[in-house]
Amino acid sequence: MSLKMVGMVCPFLYTEERSACVNWVLSHPEDMMSIRQQVRQTIQQNFDLTRVCLPKQLERLVDSTL
Repeated sequence: MSLKMVGMVCPFLYTEERSACVNWVLSHPEDMMSIRQQVRQTIQQNFDLTRVCLPKQLERLVDSTL
């Protein structure tokens, strides 16, 4: 099984850990370019408003009124 990294999770409430995450991102621009491209592709495929989200919401709305 092949895993693909599609983002990062940085702890919001823990200042030192969040700072370490930001420092890593800033010091690894080449790695982040690939991650950013993969994240953008994932968001476009799964969360595009006009192509994905609105049609799903409209479908649910129609199904709930039947």
